[in-house]
Amino acid sequence: MNRNDLRVLCYALGFQAALIQDVPDDKRATRATSIARFIESFCTVELPFHIDDDLEAAKSRAASLLDQYLTDLQENGSARLEHDRATLLEIYALLRLSRFSDDLKVKEKDLFLNATEDEITAHIVELAEKELRSRERG
Repeated sequence: MNRNDLRVLCYALGFQAALIQDVPDDKRATRATSIARFIESFCTVELPFHIDDDLEAAKSRAASLLDQYLTDLQENGSARLEHDRATLLEIYALLRLSRFSDDLKVKEKDLFLNATEDEITAHIVELAEKELRSRERG
């Protein structure tokens, strides 16, 4: 099962849960999406197996995106992080593995389960700035 398969399964489960809960039609899509994201986050964090057949490819892509982000940030003083939630979490995980992230371990579980794309982006920006300061010091 790869990440996209998991996402499709989670959205199907989320939609089913919204139907079972008898959510009004105008709120059903929002509720189904919320449930699906929760299920996907839970599976990604809690299950004892890798969900992505292309894990190395995803890590490589995230590393490339992180390098580009850091380069843009260093050269321009700003950069954009507009990626899907799974990619943002992969970038965050790469930064988390650096020596700067010991203080973030307490926040990690909540971040993976509940954080929005904007909150994940804010954490990436914080860690990226620390990474840049470290690179500048040598």
